[in-house]
Amino acid sequence: MERGAGQTGTDGYGKSRSLFLAEVACASAISNLVAGVLLSGYLDHLGISPKLNGIISAIPIISTVFQPLGAVLGGQGMRCKRFVVAFAALHRLLFAAFYCLPLWLRVDARAAAAVLIFGCSNSLAALITPSATNWLMELTPDGVRQEYFSRREIALVGMGAASSLVMGFVLQYFTGIQAPEQGYHILAGAILAFAVLNILSLAGIRPAPEPPRQAEPKKRAAGAVLLAPLRDVRFRRVIAVICLYQFGIQCALPFWGIHTLATLKLSYLYLTVLNVAVSLGKVLVLKVWLKMRPAGGWSQVCVFSFAAIAASHLLNALALEGMAVWYMLIPSACGTVGWALVGMATLNFEYDNMDGTDRAVYIGMVAVASGLVGFLGTLAGGVLMDLAAAWPLVLGGRPVSGQQLQMVLSCALVLGAAGYLKRLAKRGSVR
Repeated sequence: MERGAGQTGTDGYGKSRSLFLAEVACASAISNLVAGVLLSGYLDHLGISPKLNGIISAIPIISTVFQPLGAVLGGQGMRCKRFVVAFAALHRLLFAAFYCLPLWLRVDARAAAAVLIFGCSNSLAALITPSATNWLMELTPDGVRQEYFSRREIALVGMGAASSLVMGFVLQYFTGIQAPEQGYHILAGAILAFAVLNILSLAGIRPAPEPPRQAEPKKRAAGAVLLAPLRDVRFRRVIAVICLYQFGIQCALPFWGIHTLATLKLSYLYLTVLNVAVSLGKVLVLKVWLKMRPAGGWSQVCVFSFAAIAASHLLNALALEGMAVWYMLIPSACGTVGWALVGMATLNFEYDNMDGTDRAVYIGMVAVASGLVGFLGTLAGGVLMDLAAAWPLVLGGRPVSGQQLQMVLSCALVLGAAGYLKRLAKRGSVR
């Protein structure tokens, strides 16, 4: 594949990259509809406590343990395509079932069914992630990667915002007329429609070219393949950075959605509109960043985005009921800059520090390591909530909630990840 090929398709994969944009737009719509306040509100409707609500919201993180297995099973070329398409169809159909099947069961069986479906769907999603990511990267030459990933993020953010806005209005309406379950059935139908479009897009993408076969290639044991990223000194540093970042994010973020609904008393409608405003801000940030094309590697972009997210979490910790309607605009604006860049920054940072041909395994290994650490962060966040309840802290005459303490801890840890990465980059220990 020609390394400097343009995005218009001079390397023969322009149409496939465009279909990947359509695929990620639909995937973003689905992932936004099974996350955040929509997920927290649904779990609350099923009678799940705030602490367990946050832990369940972190299931996508612990599901990353399946990524190395998926990296080995996925293969290359047409085998990789079939693997990704088949399991993508299955897990997205399960997401549609998540919002309707539990509601058809007895009340005492609903929560267990929802957790089972949500866990299975996220596990299947994790299984295909390394192969799907490597498939996309193989079709995206270095010469177009920066522009293409900026446009990809815009498609991802835009569709995610639009879907959240529409379904937020739908749920707000049906909740207002005391019929929330009708709203969740409509939500399931929307996910089903996006799933069909997603699979059609994936099916039209060309498989990545397979590397040339060597005469009598040396066979490697599965264990050696899986452990290769851990033997790579530079990539171990990458894993350490991402793990520290994920621990900081997951000790607070899974619990924040129910906090905004139950403690700060913000409505679905308000949070949906705020989410759309943040998404539009992300698009603006990406467009400005694309025009500026700042110098420096992806590690510098990671440092900047980590710092912006950490600042927004510290500001989140200061939000109080009664002032939250206007105050939440401030941390949201600050976090917009970081969240707009962090996804593509971490992906390319990881990819640029991978050696060898088993990149799907590298992707899976960093995901499983950061996922396990992130889930430990969620459990730590749950313990922090228990401690805050057992030993209430009062500052300025106001009680400090567990979620506020989680945000302060998150800020410190994410800033630590930014500082550590900056030091590694300065020493040339990572690219």
